[in-house]
Amino acid sequence: MSRNTEKLARRGIPLLAALAGAGVGAAYSLTIGCITGGCPITSNPWLSAGVGGLLAFILANGFAREGHGAPGPVEQGAEEEASPGGEPGSRNEPRC
Repeated sequence: MSRNTEKLARRGIPLLAALAGAGVGAAYSLTIGCITGGCPITSNPWLSAGVGGLLAFILANGFAREGHGAPGPVEQGAEEEASPGGEPGSRNEPRC
């Protein structure tokens, strides 16, 4: 991917997700939301849209960032190189 496309993916996708989340939040408030006003988030479509947009932005921003998130698979043999058996601090040796 080109550099501009990567920037668009990092910035544009979370913003589009925020707009979609705001729409879903407002639609939820208008169709299913609390009519009596007892639920402050779902009784107000503007507040519901804000919460939906914020949650969608946070989720999409976490997925759009490259190099963040869960660690990748560990290569087999990498742990043995870091702490070979028999040395202090190895997993086979009991700790006091």
